[in-house]
Amino acid sequence: MTIAARHFETSSSATSPIRVQPTPPRPKYWTKEEYNALVDQGVFAGQHFYLFRGGLIEMAPMGNPHAVCVMKSTSILFKLFPTENYFLRVQLPFDAPGDSVPEPDFAICTNDQAFVKPHPKAAALIIEVSDSSIEHDREKALEYAAAGVEEYWIVDLADRCVEIYRNAVSDRSAVLGFRYPPPTVAKDTESVSPLALGGASVQVADLLP
Repeated sequence: MTIAARHFETSSSATSPIRVQPTPPRPKYWTKEEYNALVDQGVFAGQHFYLFRGGLIEMAPMGNPHAVCVMKSTSILFKLFPTENYFLRVQLPFDAPGDSVPEPDFAICTNDQAFVKPHPKAAALIIEVSDSSIEHDREKALEYAAAGVEEYWIVDLADRCVEIYRNAVSDRSAVLGFRYPPPTVAKDTESVSPLALGGASVQVADLLP
């Protein structure tokens, strides 16, 4: 190889662009801090989202059965839980562990938790009303278990029953390290008693549309 040829080869390799493997598209992961900042700035005004495991979940418009269940349940829960000890939060944010800020249909919080900023981190009882979202509401059980929520109900409108989750246990394989044991199920001919009240009961049929 001549000196000129060697010089050309060296110059060519020196100026060759370095190929960088492009990063494939991926969803944006939102932290709780980022999400709360956007909410405070009014970015989601007129829209209904909540944060779940770093993703934004758009909530579907509420149908009549869901709305009727919320109305009936609100009336019952207000009467059931004494206002000197508890506040009933209806479809308001809950500060779950990790990057999740779900908005359960009901969160019964003690007075010392109801007004915590930015949102409560604890509740005596959380209730979700489920029509088309039953699998997602079951997933939320892991967040509520990790938050130490003593009791979680899913009011299943399709099967006309209440799934009752209680007494979370440690589980390293779970998303946040905790889970509830398999739920018990109360049918619409049965009643359910909140653990926090030690005896008072609710007829499942009275919660349903």
